[in-house]
Amino acid sequence: MEISSGLSREAYDRFKDGLMTRRIVPGTTMTQSELSDLLAVSVSPLRNALKLLEAEGFVRVLPRSGIRIHKPDLELIKDTYQFRKILEEAAIVRFAETCSRDELLRLRDAHQAFETALQADGVDTVALFDDMSVVDRGFHEQVIASLDNPIIRAADRTNHDRIKLIRLDRHHPTALSIRKTLDEHNRVLDCLLDRDADGAREALVEHLDKAFHRAVGM
Repeated sequence: MEISSGLSREAYDRFKDGLMTRRIVPGTTMTQSELSDLLAVSVSPLRNALKLLEAEGFVRVLPRSGIRIHKPDLELIKDTYQFRKILEEAAIVRFAETCSRDELLRLRDAHQAFETALQADGVDTVALFDDMSVVDRGFHEQVIASLDNPIIRAADRTNHDRIKLIRLDRHHPTALSIRKTLDEHNRVLDCLLDRDADGAREALVEHLDKAFHRAVGM
């Protein structure tokens, strides 16, 4: 399902922004009129945007009852991370074949910068996690991009929005969780630098499994 109207796309984008900035609260129910006023969009393009948002699992349109904003539950988390693994397990093998050594060394340097920051006194783990999320997303995007498939890239972007929503709702970053993520990424990078595609795939799968467990609090 796609949005053809520019106004509907704007309504869709504004909804996603409102969700990620917590102006729209997961678990609540809103009327179309309330949502229209909040997003400053008219009802007609909003209605079209809601069809796609419902298909993606962000809302449920309840006849005569309003729009229920989906709050991440265990089923959504499992489905989201399962889909992520399917996409990235296929992509990492291709990435191992096509990525340049300079590209990998830049990723390694970026991760090293966060390792150094973790050692500073009074480190703000929330701010550090937010900064690292940009590098983390860049790394995973590069892996997906190696497949050179626009359909997969679009699906990955939508799935990443679900991951962001899950993290906002359930994840409380600590120095230990940041350290674990860095260590897991570095194991993948070590294999990539050695051109060990099978090792990179195994290390990535292990990382994604552990990321899922962190998401559900295990």
